[in-house]
Amino acid sequence: MELAVARSRIYVEDNPGLRRGLPDALASLTRIRDICRERRIELLVVGIPDEVQVDADLQREVIRRLGIEPSRIDFTAPNRALADELRQRGIRYLDLLLPFRGAAATRLYKPRDSHWNIAGNRRAAEAIAAHISVPSR
Repeated sequence: MELAVARSRIYVEDNPGLRRGLPDALASLTRIRDICRERRIELLVVGIPDEVQVDADLQREVIRRLGIEPSRIDFTAPNRALADELRQRGIRYLDLLLPFRGAAATRLYKPRDSHWNIAGNRRAAEAIAAHISVPSR
């Protein structure tokens, strides 16, 4: 729980962590894009959702432990910011948040662990396979 709470600060409005980290990540991804283009390799960046973004019960507990108003936290803000920036740079992006939320009735993460279980890996593989079978946009 401590890890979930600590990592969830990035979702709180006006968090400087996102503003600080996003430019460095984008610089690296832009360089990777350029290298891929030089080598005629198609690049797809896949956004991997944190468990707290998918699990509503965990979200409620994190909000309670952070002691903030629920209106001050947006569990999709980093994903939208990254998607917008990647789109502007012509980098294909697949955000697994929606496919994972759509399968939220199924446990996708290992208990007391932030990694996917077999069902989570299967859901990710299905979403990625469906996305890459569609021609580049």
